[in-house]
Amino acid sequence: MIAYLWQRHVDLNQRNRESGEDLLKRVKAEMGADDLAQGATWLNAQGIGSMPGPAHNWREMWKLYQRAGLLLRLADFADRDRSPEAKHLDPRMVIALRRDAMQIRISALTAMAGSAFAR
Repeated sequence: MIAYLWQRHVDLNQRNRESGEDLLKRVKAEMGADDLAQGATWLNAQGIGSMPGPAHNWREMWKLYQRAGLLLRLADFADRDRSPEAKHLDPRMVIALRRDAMQIRISALTAMAGSAFAR
């Protein structure tokens, strides 16, 4: 238990020290805007919980879930950022980013769980 709490402490410190530029580089490296939009469109078109069974779809849903986590980190950074450039950031945009990322994560988990229980 102590090892877990220590690891969480270390992870949170690393996350808090991450700069906006580093986070944007990571987002751009791990995903294109089209990838996330295509995954969200697929979820909406198929309906929640109707994910087909092949393993590659599970991997795609998990990848979509993880990528939405990066968007959540980006929104958290925007909330914490107090630089002069951040003054021009619309708080409604950050709220929308967080809402959309959470919706993608919930939809991906629901689709995976629905597929698992349908078998």
